[in-house]
Amino acid sequence: MASTILFCINGTAEESIILYILDSTSGIPLQENIVWENEKYDIAIGYENQTGFAYNVTIQIPWDPPYLTSPELPYITITIPDYIEYQQFLITATKPGYQSDEQTIEIYKGELQITTDQKSQDENTIFTVIVRDHKNSRIYGAEVYIDGEEITTSTATTNINGVANLYAPSVNQDSAISITAIKQGYLPGQTTLNIINTDASTTNSLTVIIASLLNIAPYLLAILAVIGAILFVRYRNRSHRTYDLESKKSYKSSKTKKTDELKPEVKISKSHQKLPTGKTNHEF
Repeated sequence: MASTILFCINGTAEESIILYILDSTSGIPLQENIVWENEKYDIAIGYENQTGFAYNVTIQIPWDPPYLTSPELPYITITIPDYIEYQQFLITATKPGYQSDEQTIEIYKGELQITTDQKSQDENTIFTVIVRDHKNSRIYGAEVYIDGEEITTSTATTNINGVANLYAPSVNQDSAISITAIKQGYLPGQTTLNIINTDASTTNSLTVIIASLLNIAPYLLAILAVIGAILFVRYRNRSHRTYDLESKKSYKSSKTKKTDELKPEVKISKSHQKLPTGKTNHEF
């Protein structure tokens, strides 16, 4: 850490000292004067127009005794207290003969982050969100809400798993809505979600289907024409076969009738008729 910060050692009366606060883990300078509770930060003092550390500088923070920088202690490392103890504090850096520097720092438990179970959602349906902090820990008791112009607000509170269910609002057209999560002691989190207008989606689907049908209509007509031709040929062949069968039946019937007309009539003479006794008439 000390090798990454180079400030001038020798100062002049015209110069100012500059107070720098960095994340102890990443070495990244503090942004927007916001720190997280129970995290460690490094505080170093340099000069405005020179490089190197500034020594013999008194650094004061509310919960610790004053620190004095030296070649043996060019910077200090502090641990931020709990949010409930301090919401903000003042760091001052003073050195005789130099213009002092100070910064007001705000303390938060973390920053909320929101994730949704999908990137887009149909209107008038329920969807799930998960709220985490900057350490990816799930946050219980965060209030999550949807807000926007001409949009009905939906609110919910996260459970012990950091999960909340929200109701997707009705929209006149596909729209992006804003989802916000808040909780005391945390920086708010925000994300967006695309809400799909289902009526428009249905209309678009029908339009696509109709357009597709129109594109394949010539092919369908050609297929129907081929099927019609095949059915016509089969019907004609079947009609011919039926006619031939009927003709054959008519011919056979006519022939049988003529044959019956040509047969001689056979009469049985009385002499060959049997009597009740089984004898012929000659026997009487």
